[in-house]
Amino acid sequence: MSDYQRLREWAADIFHGEKVQLRAIEDEDIETLCDWWDNPDTTLFNDGNIIRRRRDENAEMFRQWASSKDASGFAYAAEADGEMVGQVSVHSIKAPAMIGTLGMVVGPQFQDQGYGTDILEVALRLAFTEYACRKVELLVFGYSDRGIHTYEKVGFQVEGRRRASVFHAGKWYDDVSMGILAEEYFARHGEPL
Repeated sequence: MSDYQRLREWAADIFHGEKVQLRAIEDEDIETLCDWWDNPDTTLFNDGNIIRRRRDENAEMFRQWASSKDASGFAYAAEADGEMVGQVSVHSIKAPAMIGTLGMVVGPQFQDQGYGTDILEVALRLAFTEYACRKVELLVFGYSDRGIHTYEKVGFQVEGRRRASVFHAGKWYDDVSMGILAEEYFARHGEPL
């Protein structure tokens, strides 16, 4: 098979997982993303503080993520069966380090159904095979057992802890730093071509 044919097959599947496909964030997605971000259960796992931000501030944040036109990363909506189930970004990719920072949210009604794992698999494929990342990293709160388990399932490893850095309900919790290297990703998935 020629490189041309291999690249066409690769490109046809780059945004697709087993359950989801990644697509551009559209204006009509902003309200749903704001609803998710305003949900205390979602905020507990995505922000160091449970605070209510103004909707227009959250909407502007999502619009900025969606409209980024530089080559330093991406932000996409994750869709399953025609419905947005989550959002993922890998950002701040800069030479020479080529380390991307991952962020993800899965809508509360779509959690515990395998969407998060599939979203991560597609995002990592993009990061390592199209954005030339050497590493993808993230921070997760130490109390997020489900999140840590999901990240480990797709190959992330715990790299360290920032002790007592998040305060909720009268108690301090750690931030957990996790990462996956390109060679670890390719050892699990094979080289792209």
